[in-house]
Amino acid sequence: MPERPARHVDGRVLISGGRPQLRLEVAPEFRFLGRLDIDLRGTDTEAFIFIDAERSFARRSLMVQFEARLSRRGNPYHYDFDATLDLGGEQYLHEVRCSNRSAFLELRGADSDTAQVAAFYDRVGITNPEERVHQRIVRLIEDGYAEVLLIYSEDATISGAKREQIGDEPRNIERWAKLAPGFLERSAAAFTML
Repeated sequence: MPERPARHVDGRVLISGGRPQLRLEVAPEFRFLGRLDIDLRGTDTEAFIFIDAERSFARRSLMVQFEARLSRRGNPYHYDFDATLDLGGEQYLHEVRCSNRSAFLELRGADSDTAQVAAFYDRVGITNPEERVHQRIVRLIEDGYAEVLLIYSEDATISGAKREQIGDEPRNIERWAKLAPGFLERSAAAFTML
């Protein structure tokens, strides 16, 4: 297994020394909550979590997760997203969803990365919204055997999004201007690739 690249947070800037190299600056309203090693079988996975303001309820959050398969056996990562973004000169796939936290945790299972991140929030005393809208932004590297995921999430009440109107399935990105007013703009403003 290749050695994990050095990664750290300096002020509001997340710096990754590799897989991939990047420098990401979060918006001033976010603070660094912590770093988490995620135990997913057959991977090296590390997450950096930022939340808005000094409060115990995370109305808005940004998680940057670096994940790499420990071997090239099996299939590479694959996503059926049809929308792309250019961030720092690189192409990223992305989708937007609205979900219920409890139902999503139950669906993903107790050993999932989602459950481990939720347990981390619990350990540090931060509550997450039950209904949320989130944008998942993904860059595949190393022929798809490694990836970086950026997940911006916010309380659905900020935009007035209703899961019963939107559903759990990803929607065409252009529809989100109507379904969750201001969401894509807040997501884009949450960080900058340097």
